[in-house]
Amino acid sequence: MKKGRHRRYEEARRFQRDAASSFSVEDFDLDAPDPWALPKTSADDDEDDPYADLAAKYGADTEDEPEPDEG
Repeated sequence: MKKGRHRRYEEARRFQRDAASSFSVEDFDLDAPDPWALPKTSADDDEDDPYADLAAKYGADTEDEPEPDEG
């Protein structure tokens, strides 16, 4: 029996080979909805920036104003 790192490497390779043969793409319904997907909110549809409301609340909404020159 081999010891240490090499033994763990061989065990991992054996596990990968065994697991790869038991799963196939045909086993999954790719058109089914994702059960782990995050729920969509109305804010995701309306705005690109998720922090726009927070910026507007604190008066940092400066999209129309030019940035001040540094110098």
